[in-house]
Amino acid sequence: MNFDERVAALRKFHQCERRLPGYKEMLELFGYRSKNAVHKLVLRLVEAGYLIKRSHKIAAAPRLEDEPGLAEQPVGSTDSGEQLLDSGRALNLLGVDIGGTKTAVCLGNQKGEILATQRIPAMPGEDPQVFKCRLNELVGAVLESAGLKADSLDAVGISAPGPLSVPRGMLLAPPNNPGWHEVPIFKMVSEMVKAPVFLNNDANACALAEMFFGEHRGIQSLIYLTFSTGMGAGIITNGRLVQGITDCGGEVGHMVLDLHGPRCGCGNFGCWETYVGGRNVAERLKARIRAGGLKTAIVDQAGGEVDKIDMKALSAAVRLGDPLAVEEWESFTDRLAQGIGALVQVINPEIVILGTIAIHERDLVMPALQAKLPKYAWRWPLEACRIVPSSLEGRIGDLSALAVAITGLRETGNGAMRHA
Repeated sequence: MNFDERVAALRKFHQCERRLPGYKEMLELFGYRSKNAVHKLVLRLVEAGYLIKRSHKIAAAPRLEDEPGLAEQPVGSTDSGEQLLDSGRALNLLGVDIGGTKTAVCLGNQKGEILATQRIPAMPGEDPQVFKCRLNELVGAVLESAGLKADSLDAVGISAPGPLSVPRGMLLAPPNNPGWHEVPIFKMVSEMVKAPVFLNNDANACALAEMFFGEHRGIQSLIYLTFSTGMGAGIITNGRLVQGITDCGGEVGHMVLDLHGPRCGCGNFGCWETYVGGRNVAERLKARIRAGGLKTAIVDQAGGEVDKIDMKALSAAVRLGDPLAVEEWESFTDRLAQGIGALVQVINPEIVILGTIAIHERDLVMPALQAKLPKYAWRWPLEACRIVPSSLEGRIGDLSALAVAITGLRETGNGAMRHA
């Protein structure tokens, strides 16, 4: 009996008895031999949104009582997810990577081989329904370029910005996508394909990609930091992703470092992302330069236009020794060290892997970061932890979405679960 069959059995019991089964009943219902196995299943059902934990009691969630249409979602194969992954054949996996500046769709397999990939730019303020139309066209273009049809896919993985709800299949209110509130991304993509669809946030997806495909594959304790337009984390401990009870595990970009700091897109003040997210850094620089009428090489590196300032312009000006750029970079890397130091101190990982900005500006980021870290964490966890840029580089987005599909197949069989 796979996970989906156990959910169906639990739903049927609840509908007939109007209550949840006890431990002894669950042993019989699911064919388990130990209470420990039942306990693990209950935790997974809570994580997937079928059950709710209230104090020391477990209750049925609305999703358990009624989930129309989900069980009937067509799939590309009658084999279970584990059987597909172990079959030896290269699977047809579609990856959808939604970011703050672009959306990419790729076709690949469980070995991390990318067969086709295309992207579209993000449109600020775009209506989700307009985005759906553009995404549908992009999915069609990728499938066509690979010579495949929608019904030949084995699974689809969506990597998207948080906060999101995996059980509900929704993007709740991503700070870098203003105007997007409770966007039903799972439903949108499910209508485009005939395969099981799996969803997780971008940072979690990147952590999975590093564990499956990266230079440090197989490590059981790691943190992946997106370090790009925004800042998020995927945290893996003992080989398991830290999802969190409301899918907010790893939302480290919204740790508050300073209550009196700048306002974040999430509504709070002084979030880590406001200090180290590429978009926030650029916007703060623009405002400072305009307000002071400052002359700086940062503007020159942006083609002479303040509106075009970005992290590339800042780093280029740092290399030229521009005083303002160097000052900003010092502040930027200090805040970076503050956040990473806190994570190393609390989680004690074997490795911290850094995304986009560290990949492109390794020589500017890494020495400054390493020099500042001892201010923010004990030497013992720091000495035991490697901190490196990602080896997956520009492939991380595509591979992260494929990793969500692989994890979904592995953990939930071939049912149309949203959980990755």
